[in-house]
Amino acid sequence: PNKEVALGTPGRGDCSNLRVWKINGAKLEQLWEAIPDAAKPHDPPPRIYSLAFSPDGKQLATAGVAHTNNFIRIWDAATGKELRQLPAAGREVGALTYSPDGTTLASGSDDGTITLWDAKTGTKQRQLQAPGGVRSLALSPDGARLAAGGGPQGWRNKQPNSEPFLIVWDARTGKESYRLPTDRDS
Repeated sequence: PNKEVALGTPGRGDCSNLRVWKINGAKLEQLWEAIPDAAKPHDPPPRIYSLAFSPDGKQLATAGVAHTNNFIRIWDAATGKELRQLPAAGREVGALTYSPDGTTLASGSDDGTITLWDAKTGTKQRQLQAPGGVRSLALSPDGARLAAGGGPQGWRNKQPNSEPFLIVWDARTGKESYRLPTDRDS
């Protein structure tokens, strides 16, 4: 959220650990590391595919794919303490974003479910349905509009009837405002 913090992951490929670093000139100082628990003893840990800082930089939301229970995790960005878990739709979460005022967190999943959450309490405010897996989300500066893009490409768990899309909704009512034509994942 600022020029003093960097995110990183160990190694290459799929990421399950989350590391937060402080940038001190040319030197990096690791502030904390989180290793999400697997739901069952023999399951691999969840993989992180998406993350978003709250606008004030105090919280970090992460999500991705888990093999049994899929959660969006909210972390204290300064300490690494897990503050809460939100039950994610689908098997993979491909996008997260906070509203500019920090009151809403939006998540988008492989099954096309878009959920708007109260960022403070974790309460579901609204769910929308896209025609394909959600790869990108953005809320307008006033929080009134939500844009989402995605489609069938690149998901571990392919969904039937998935199509490329770029849609804008009224975030307050859930009514679709625009559907822009696209022939590939957005």
